[in-house]
Amino acid sequence: CLSFFDQHEREDAYSTVSDLAESLSTEAAPESDHDSISPAEEGEPEPKKEKQAEISMLMAIIEEEHAEEKDELKMYLADKTKVDSGPLAWWQKNEHRYPKLAKAAKRLH
Repeated sequence: CLSFFDQHEREDAYSTVSDLAESLSTEAAPESDHDSISPAEEGEPEPKKEKQAEISMLMAIIEEEHAEEKDELKMYLADKTKVDSGPLAWWQKNEHRYPKLAKAAKRLH
């Protein structure tokens, strides 16, 4: 992948794409389902253990998404498909295989 670049340029490109994919995942962080009135607004303080459980659950979700992004990046870096018709056509054809990276590529275009 990126065989037309020298090793230094490839490493820079991989680093840039990795950083961009990570920033995209931060933007798409899951929102809480508690959009209605919270217990604190009702005058009932939420127990500390319940808050800690919610935080732990959110952290687990974020860690899982981060692992999925790393897997997607590894698959992309290992892909030896030739880019015959240009990078834009390649991304259009392969965006289903690398959805997060395709989103990053669209931003760079």
